[in-house]
Amino acid sequence: MPTPMERYVFFNHAADRESVRKASLIATGHGARVVELLPKAMLLDVDVHKVPEIAAALANWQFTPDRRQARDRRLMPARRAVATRQALAAV
Repeated sequence: MPTPMERYVFFNHAADRESVRKASLIATGHGARVVELLPKAMLLDVDVHKVPEIAAALANWQFTPDRRQARDRRLMPARRAVATRQALAAV
């Protein structure tokens, strides 16, 4: 049975783009999947049992569960168009 994957945001306020890239390589080496890289943070899909292991490997990094739904930016115009059609149909 596969283990549950959840999204976590790992962040380091002192990080630059290069250190975020290096941290993402460390995280993928421990089984995480990188969803998005940001200037001082990264969004990871992680096996919930490996979160402590990844956190220990990334010294000076903090983490929190992702509280927002990750959005695929390519789908946003389509969703907006559907919402607009629904709003116009309701009038």
